[in-house]
Amino acid sequence: MGAINKAFEILDLFLNKLEPMGVSEVAELTHLNPTTAYRIITALVRSNYLEQIKKRGKYAINTKKLMAFSSVITPSLKIRNIALPFLHELSTMIQETTQIAIPLGNVAFKDDFLYSANILNVRPSRERIIDLYSTGTGKIFLAEMSDSEFAEYCRNIIIRPLTPNTITDLTKLKKHLGRIKKEAISYDLEEHELGIISVAAPIKDAAGNVVAAVSIIAPSIRLANIKKADTTITLKEFAGKISKSIK
Repeated sequence: MGAINKAFEILDLFLNKLEPMGVSEVAELTHLNPTTAYRIITALVRSNYLEQIKKRGKYAINTKKLMAFSSVITPSLKIRNIALPFLHELSTMIQETTQIAIPLGNVAFKDDFLYSANILNVRPSRERIIDLYSTGTGKIFLAEMSDSEFAEYCRNIIIRPLTPNTITDLTKLKKHLGRIKKEAISYDLEEHELGIISVAAPIKDAAGNVVAAVSIIAPSIRLANIKKADTTITLKEFAGKISKSIK
């Protein structure tokens, strides 16, 4: 995920400056070596997020791609604003950290989270981009993919073990996702990071499409509490409330 986060850091830089920049300037401002900066910029150009002004010239944001990207982000801001009061209420009720995430292609975007007042709580990493196959919210989105979409995802992503609990066998993962779709609940049992567990539920729009996911995150020592029926019922209720509010 390091390369992805560096790519987003470079995109943030271009969005904040809103003027063309060369590789050396990007490298200096992001504290990357020029070779790494050039490699990431080249990848962003291939993906049409950046464009080169002239041959061997400076680079700038591709405005067409930016407009397309904003069409995804703008609705997510609406969901975030609606969900925040519910996240706060849920966190207060269960005394655990809560989070909302949205699907973003082959990854998920952590839109916001609220920390628990519990003395021993989980502080999610500052990384906004998370894997789908190893996280509770991510697996909610994976479970919604068609067979062809899942196959395409597997071709584009290297599914590697992040912990001993990460599900990397595609047959097992597909079966696991089937259960998630059926039960509308997803667990991350130290699959993404040792010591951290989570449970997630889908948020749906008026058409029944999964547009986000809400999750409860806790230290692994409180696994029994996270897997309690009362916890999953409460989480589903809050996911339902958010879903109704965005319709």
